[in-house]
Amino acid sequence: MSRSIIRNCILPVVFLLIVPDQLRAQAESTQQEKQKIRIIDKAVLQYAGGIGFVNAGVGRTFFKKNNGELDLLIGYVPKFVSEVEIWTVTLKYSHYVRKWAYKKEKLELYPLGLGMWVNQPFSKQYTKYSNRNQYPKGYYWFNNLPRMGWFWSGQLTYELKKDRALTFYSELGTYDLLLFSWSGNRETIPFYTLFNFSCGLKYRFR
Repeated sequence: MSRSIIRNCILPVVFLLIVPDQLRAQAESTQQEKQKIRIIDKAVLQYAGGIGFVNAGVGRTFFKKNNGELDLLIGYVPKFVSEVEIWTVTLKYSHYVRKWAYKKEKLELYPLGLGMWVNQPFSKQYTKYSNRNQYPKGYYWFNNLPRMGWFWSGQLTYELKKDRALTFYSELGTYDLLLFSWSGNRETIPFYTLFNFSCGLKYRFR
């Protein structure tokens, strides 16, 4: 009789008490893991840099030290800058090799970073130059092709709260068209004109 009571009454009660807690804990753990995994974890706003007069987009940080960054940016060049309106799309990767933390890690300095980007411009001007019937083949080979650039970077991050931070960064870089032009005109093009400066802000919600 006692075994029957244990089997039919006590064990179901124990099961109902224990299993829901385990399921709840597992569900909470899964939910926390999903919250940690983000497709994007920052918004980016950048001025200049050879990819657009003003650029905005989103990005994702990688690695344990958060020293790898991949950004997707939409850029715009107004007519008063280039005489024609240009839109661009840029995929950019940055990797920072050193980190210094201050004031209990609320302030983080990455003094040296290296990176590269691939940029695709869109403009009616480029469409016109790609008309093979109007210009000799390859005459304006560079206008409607993706461009590639490289840069040195540094950034300073201030933690606003546990999962929010604001980052200021600056970059010094160059890109393929500048290098190509300089390589064939070294006597007339000063070396310092190969480089461009950019700066921007990142709002992190990691």
